[in-house]
Amino acid sequence: MSSPVLLPPVFKKLNLKSVTEILVVNAPASFEAEMAALSGVTVHRSLAEIKALHFALAFVTQQAELDALSHALSAKATENAILWFRYPKQ
Repeated sequence: MSSPVLLPPVFKKLNLKSVTEILVVNAPASFEAEMAALSGVTVHRSLAEIKALHFALAFVTQQAELDALSHALSAKATENAILWFRYPKQ
């Protein structure tokens, strides 16, 4: 029997729902606590670690990063994948 998925509020807002494997790219140190609070969810840090992408959260700081990651993530995204990009406030 698998552990129930427990979601911190930020992941509820991002519509994580029942996905048990996610990708988080370039997360700042300040976001580590949110990821550590996930229970029943495997967090991958590299796109190379996964075959099919169902949920991703990518932190970007430049347009070039956004462009490159959007192409790479969409190439592995499943039909109903949820992809989020976070750009820091200026």
